[in-house]
Amino acid sequence: MSLDGRRVLITGGSSGIGAALAEVCVQRGARVGIIGRDERRLGEVASRTGAVAVAADITTPADCDRAVAAISDQLDGIDALVNNAGAMLHSRISAGVVEDWEQMIAVNVLGLLYITHATLPHLRAADHADVVNVSSIAADRISVPDFAVYGATKAMVLRLTEALRADLGEKDDIRVSMIKPGTTNTEGFGPGIRDVRLRSQVEALKQRTGMDPRAVSEQICHLIAAPRSVCVAEMVLIPHQPMPSGSRARA
Repeated sequence: MSLDGRRVLITGGSSGIGAALAEVCVQRGARVGIIGRDERRLGEVASRTGAVAVAADITTPADCDRAVAAISDQLDGIDALVNNAGAMLHSRISAGVVEDWEQMIAVNVLGLLYITHATLPHLRAADHADVVNVSSIAADRISVPDFAVYGATKAMVLRLTEALRADLGEKDDIRVSMIKPGTTNTEGFGPGIRDVRLRSQVEALKQRTGMDPRAVSEQICHLIAAPRSVCVAEMVLIPHQPMPSGSRARA
């Protein structure tokens, strides 16, 4: 999975999957730029990985334009974009927590559109390019009512990915892929749940079965490094919980 010579822009790069992906991409030979709102944490990731960091709010188009231009200047272009930034703020629709709805739609949907549009001129200037959108298995079904709006935003990511693939694929040679992780052991998974009991259950599940963010990042690198003759339209990752050896033997 060599990424030698690739120039990769990652949103949500200050923690979780984004920070792990920055490290993996650099180890694979890529030059990497990371965007996030927390300048201090971005700086820590940059110091640890060698990535270029620019603090920005992707829910503001002007901020997206500024950050993309700065990273492109430092990387001498951009030929891969990973839309990883996401907000997970869970509450039932009936609770009417409007600010949570607005933030998730702003980050998960509008932020993806803004940063993608800002990056398009740089992707089109490359010999070939990739966009990888990070959705979620919540895009397919809602298991508990608190996840309704979050799951809906991730379903929108799924449809936007399909539309971008049709829009950019043949004409611009920009390959558009999507990854849908299940439970992942990241800081953002759990704390945004307002229901105290549900939050404790989700955080316990995350600690018990959550995937390592680096494992998810390895698969994102696989999408970017795949031969140009193929496009992994959708990759679904869920935690693997093997049965105890004795149980397998009895089965």
